[in-house]
Amino acid sequence: MEQVAGLLANYWSDDHEVAIVTDTPAGNDTSQYPYKVFRSLPKLKLLKLLKDSNIIVVHGLSLKYVPYIWLVRHKVFIVHHTYYQRNLHGKQNQLDKLKLFILRFFHNISVSHALANRLTVSSKVIHNPYNDDIFFRDETPKSKDVIFAGRLVSDKGCITLLQALFHLKKKAIPLLCTIVGDGKENHILKEYVLKNEFTDRIVFKGALNQIQLAEELRKHKIMVVPSIWEEPFGLVVLEGLACGCRMIVSDKGGLPEALDGFGNLFQAGNDIQLADILEKELKKKPEPNADPLRKYLKTHSASQVAETYIRYFESSL
Repeated sequence: MEQVAGLLANYWSDDHEVAIVTDTPAGNDTSQYPYKVFRSLPKLKLLKLLKDSNIIVVHGLSLKYVPYIWLVRHKVFIVHHTYYQRNLHGKQNQLDKLKLFILRFFHNISVSHALANRLTVSSKVIHNPYNDDIFFRDETPKSKDVIFAGRLVSDKGCITLLQALFHLKKKAIPLLCTIVGDGKENHILKEYVLKNEFTDRIVFKGALNQIQLAEELRKHKIMVVPSIWEEPFGLVVLEGLACGCRMIVSDKGGLPEALDGFGNLFQAGNDIQLADILEKELKKKPEPNADPLRKYLKTHSASQVAETYIRYFESSL
């Protein structure tokens, strides 16, 4: 959410005066942004800033800010990045239901049709942009086989990928796989690799920044996104495509929308099916015609998505 907010604000600031309000402390980041950043703004100053603004974009509805944005609700656009629920099974509490009720008084934007279909109000669907200044294909040789990038938690499904790779190992098809990310399942995944004796084929890289991740993606032939929960969109799919990876993605949530046919879908959690697709993909030659993919990625560039937002703002006010 922060990444998307920053990308959009960066492009809007070329032609508009942009300010970001956040409760996130500055930390060690001393970089200069092309827009104003207000951190933990006092209430009266926040109210004045909202009143003076022509358009207010809220990334994810927080009840904390409802009393303030309510006063200027006609010019508030709420961008929904995830579902309003307590767990992976869709359970909602009273606060979730209250948020869904409040949404009817604002303009709503969803980052995928999968997410829009779960709201109780109508919303404009605008897919997230990816950072095309960082994620792109170059002449780096595709010397490695498979990569996973994401938090090492159960809902991201990394264990499904490891199980699929173990099936291929038993068929004497040992692939080199890179795992990028960190999380509470880290030790479980490493124990699985150790127990099944293929530590020489699985490399745990830990968490990487965006530039480092892009460098890794450009080295790999295949990227697997094996989430077992319904991802609201799947920005990592665009990043993998942009870096020239052949994609294998689970069929949950907004991931198929992000893929848009430029890769393979498999049933979430089905390690046997994933292993079969991986084996077939290794035998394929790269597609010679990349024009359709380039056109698709261009529509998800930060500049074009930022313009889509502006056109929607203009048509709604």
